[in-house]
Amino acid sequence: MRVSLRVLFICVTVLALVLAIAANKYRVRHAALAIIARSDGVVHFNEADSQSIVPLELSGTVRRIEFRGKQLDEDAIWAISQLHEVKDVAIVDASVGTRECKALSKLPSLSEVSFFETKIGDGAIEEIVKCPQLTTICLSFSNVTDADCRRLTSCTSLKRVALNGTEVTDSGLDSIAELPSLSVVFISEGPISAQGVETLLSRRPLSALYCFGDNFGDEWWARIRKQYHQCKIHR
Repeated sequence: MRVSLRVLFICVTVLALVLAIAANKYRVRHAALAIIARSDGVVHFNEADSQSIVPLELSGTVRRIEFRGKQLDEDAIWAISQLHEVKDVAIVDASVGTRECKALSKLPSLSEVSFFETKIGDGAIEEIVKCPQLTTICLSFSNVTDADCRRLTSCTSLKRVALNGTEVTDSGLDSIAELPSLSVVFISEGPISAQGVETLLSRRPLSALYCFGDNFGDEWWARIRKQYHQCKIHR
């Protein structure tokens, strides 16, 4: 009887501990979503067509968080770090630095990051490329540089890189060509030359290239499409 009571006591204690841990995770997640809501973050749930400007629901898996025109404060950064299921984070028309990217890089499921029209601070790229699952990074219309492109090469999991609307030159393209899994690139009219594009395609067999507002000419593109037929080119 004493043994049975002891076993029962242990089982009850373990169950109470498990419930306490679950309740704590529930409270932390609720607090995180509430902070993101107050920070004007748009949270996209896994369910189709389920999104809310004030996302206090706890059902569903949070897959995407978007901040637009908002400087992330310490609370918002902490809140993001608590949502371990997040796969996609977008920061639009804002600024990011080392502290934001360091927090993002620790999310175990994060695979897509967008810094669209965003000012990228010193040290930010070095931190975000530490994310082990990162496959997509959008730097469109940001202040990303050729030096940042060289830093991207340490993230060997990257497959898609968007550089359209930036001041990245042929040197930056040459750097990202070193990415072993690179398959999709977005570029646009600017410092990038036709030779830079051709060098990229010759070094890395892309599956798709998106080029916006270029002036390379239809004949040149016809030759490129024929020569690199495995790559779908969109203009």
